[in-house]
Amino acid sequence: MKNNIKKIFFIILTWLICSFALISCTKNQYKTITIEENNQEKDIDISPEKKSIFEINKIYKYDNLKLNENQLSIEFLIGWFNNENIASVIYQHSSPNNEVSINEKDYKYSFTNEVIKIDGPRDISLSLDGNKVIYTTEEEELKIFNKDLNKNNIITKLDTLYDSITALNWSNNSRYLSFAIDSYSRKTSTCYIYDTTNNIIKKIKLKEFSYFTKLVVSDDGTKGLLTTKDYDPRHSGDVFSLYLIDLDKNTFSRNEENKLATLSNEHAKFIDSNKILFINTQRNSLNLYDLDSKKSIELDNNVKGFETSTDLKNIVYSQVLKQDDIDIYACNINENTISNKELLYKGFMPVNIYWSQDNKKILLAGKTNLSSRPDYTDINEYLTIEFK
Repeated sequence: MKNNIKKIFFIILTWLICSFALISCTKNQYKTITIEENNQEKDIDISPEKKSIFEINKIYKYDNLKLNENQLSIEFLIGWFNNENIASVIYQHSSPNNEVSINEKDYKYSFTNEVIKIDGPRDISLSLDGNKVIYTTEEEELKIFNKDLNKNNIITKLDTLYDSITALNWSNNSRYLSFAIDSYSRKTSTCYIYDTTNNIIKKIKLKEFSYFTKLVVSDDGTKGLLTTKDYDPRHSGDVFSLYLIDLDKNTFSRNEENKLATLSNEHAKFIDSNKILFINTQRNSLNLYDLDSKKSIELDNNVKGFETSTDLKNIVYSQVLKQDDIDIYACNINENTISNKELLYKGFMPVNIYWSQDNKKILLAGKTNLSSRPDYTDINEYLTIEFK
């Protein structure tokens, strides 16, 4: 009888220990959140071997298509004013002056406040620190709006005879604004670098260049990355060439010695004064190029686009696993490698990726994978991924 009681006691004790262990494991599960087409959240529980570095708290989807239904206005999200609020640009087509409003929208998409109205801007760019908005006007003026001071100033008048202008781009520290303009008729090209700290503009004449797409400046203001578009029959279309420019000089000539790589898209970025990230045409590989050693290291392949966090310690990029199937991943950036690769979101093709200043949130502008979207639209969709 006593032996039977002992057996029953040990069975119950074993069951209790297993139950507590099971509960503990359940509590330590991590959660991936996806959003279905009906904008309802769907939680997927997974149990990784180690704690997720990019553990997602919540994903917010912005239904901006309703605003654009009547085509009287169209809205774009262009970055972060601060850790809580996104910058929204609304173009009013019905306005006689092509009026544009720049607005502050919280990242949960629950409210919008107007910051400033502008008549007829052409190009608008928000600094990475969220304090400065630069734009060009129909009068060929380059203007800056300082949000903290609530003040608008003209920086310079541009050459009225130019034929094309690149996008307005910022250095990682938000000190330098850079762009390039091209005048095909007069065969002249110029790089503009605006130092917002000293309020100085430097111009560099370019020789034998054409079809610029992007100019980016290093944080110390000594180097520039110039991207040009070229037709390449080997790739059955356009490719991008990346050149390194010495900004201490007043002129720069195109030659193969200054060419760093051939890119599959125009995006290239300094992660320090001597290291550059870009996507190579070979295997669409994400590459890290070291200016000192002049060596390129392949970090991953089949990459479509990328963006680094504001502290340059992490990276988010989109990757093609099969045709029309693009997923989004996050990694840590180490000395010459990336690590801790994690899937963030499935079935979304980002056109632009914006990190908040505290690196706790990511704004994605793009489109759901075409294979799952029969109702395709050319208007971007927007997602905000919030980390824990």
